[in-house]
Amino acid sequence: MDEELIDYAYAYAIDALDLDERREVDKRLAASDSATHAEFDAQVRLTAETMAAMTVVDAVEPPPSLRSSVLASIAEQAAAPNAPVSLAERRNRRRPWTVALAAAAAVAILVGGIGIGRTLSDNTPPQNPASEIMAAPDVHATTREIPGGGSATTLFSPSEDAAVLVMNDVTPRVRIPSTRCGWCRATPTTPR
Repeated sequence: MDEELIDYAYAYAIDALDLDERREVDKRLAASDSATHAEFDAQVRLTAETMAAMTVVDAVEPPPSLRSSVLASIAEQAAAPNAPVSLAERRNRRRPWTVALAAAAAVAILVGGIGIGRTLSDNTPPQNPASEIMAAPDVHATTREIPGGGSATTLFSPSEDAAVLVMNDVTPRVRIPSTRCGWCRATPTTPR
């Protein structure tokens, strides 16, 4: 017995197979043995009877006015003139919408182009964070002398929540590869 073929009986009974699948099932059924054929037919019949019984349970009688309204609708459509419409007439019907749509697209492109143009042509350089902190109204400055020469000024702005360190006249450090510290003063000091 071909169990796979019998599994198709349920879908076959409720017409859930497409035309190619249904032809394949019919072909396989014709070539199957009598036991498979009998079981397939029994499953199709049982499924169809079950579906019919379920349909009766929730079937509702259509309202009497449905038939008359459907027939009236059909009569109206049959009475309506079905004269062909010329191509020029169809184009004229669509033209106002087409023109309005094209105008709206042109306006959108124009507005977008102006916005992009303004963004690209803005010649004011962006302000760096240090300038923003120094220009803040609540900036606090502290200056200290650095041993070895020069001074360090710290600028802090609570509103910007940031600080800037400005070094003035500080002796530069040079890299001396032979030492372990990596960075040393230009004039080395003696260790203590």
